[in-house]
Amino acid sequence: MYFGYEFQSLAENIDVKDLLNVKERQNMSLPTKKLSGAQNLKRKRKKQGETEKAATFLRVEKSSESSSSELVQHTTEEDLFNISSSDEAHEDEEQHAQEDLAISGMSYAVQNITQEEKLIRIDPTYCAASVSSDEESQQKGVHAKGLDSETCLIPAEGSRPCAANYSFVTECLFLVHHSLNLGFNVCFQKLMQLNQSIGEIQNSRSQNSNMLQTLEEQMKRLMTEYLSLRGALLETSAMEGMSHLHAATATWLVQVVVDEDSAEDREHYFPGSLRPVHFPLSEHASPTLACVPEFLLENLASFLTFVRRFNPRTLEENAERFLNPILTLILTFMDAPHRMLNPHLRARMAECLESFLPHPEERNDLNQLNPNPFGCFHREQLFLTHPHRLHVWKP
Repeated sequence: MYFGYEFQSLAENIDVKDLLNVKERQNMSLPTKKLSGAQNLKRKRKKQGETEKAATFLRVEKSSESSSSELVQHTTEEDLFNISSSDEAHEDEEQHAQEDLAISGMSYAVQNITQEEKLIRIDPTYCAASVSSDEESQQKGVHAKGLDSETCLIPAEGSRPCAANYSFVTECLFLVHHSLNLGFNVCFQKLMQLNQSIGEIQNSRSQNSNMLQTLEEQMKRLMTEYLSLRGALLETSAMEGMSHLHAATATWLVQVVVDEDSAEDREHYFPGSLRPVHFPLSEHASPTLACVPEFLLENLASFLTFVRRFNPRTLEENAERFLNPILTLILTFMDAPHRMLNPHLRARMAECLESFLPHPEERNDLNQLNPNPFGCFHREQLFLTHPHRLHVWKP
């Protein structure tokens, strides 16, 4: 009993971990058995196989490292030019994208202007507004300075009407026309001067044989300038954009003329809706015409003169969408000094009308520098189908 009680008390004091430690010490103290010769040989072969595998792995690692270094060296030596070329090409693409974005800014403005629901929201009194500070400019929406001093279609009787503020589309119309007046018109005049100088040199070559070499050098230089400028002005997207712009401007100006409510004091003076046009028009001139600058119609006259002489296919490509509103505009202002006081500008409207006349040599003449495969079909139809065609000839 005493022995049993002592064993029980000893078992209660021994921990399980102690038993595990005792078992491990017993296993460590066991004598190792001697291996036979066959077992020793098997063990050596196993170690040798493991050693060979390790050596093979190291060789693979070294070969991969050397191949990767060779690949990097090959890339840096041979593909460096290609990488730099691709970077330069990427920079060129970004530069061209920025240039295209700058060029497409005008086309984006033209797209905004030519939509009818936005066209009727253009206020004709924009050029009558004057601002004295940047804060006032932001409030009124007038960012083009100096347009209030431009010559307008008719003189103002007293103070000119002026709106409270102006929309973005209104600014787009007048800024685009102002840029064309400073850009396209000047280049077109330069082109005509070069054309005249080339004609004078051609006449001088037949008369002065002593200065033939000098004249040929001048002729070559002027022809280079002439063809470069001519090619720039005949850019396809620019021609299309300007044709849409002038057609939209013609529609809007006629709506400004037929707006009978423009004589009233209003917050805004835009037409608001497309009204029908009936000839003969009222003899009363809208007071808002005293706010419309003359360069809007000068731009139209220069454009029609240019396309009639250098690119007559533009007159046919847009058909009645371009021809009809411009003919209506010509009939509205050409014989109306109370709507457009400047007689020279009214004479230019007559030149615009002449550019619409079909010419027989355009029917089958495809050997020109600017061929017109469309002929003059739409211009012939213009004088047969336009609703106000009978008012071209006044009794």
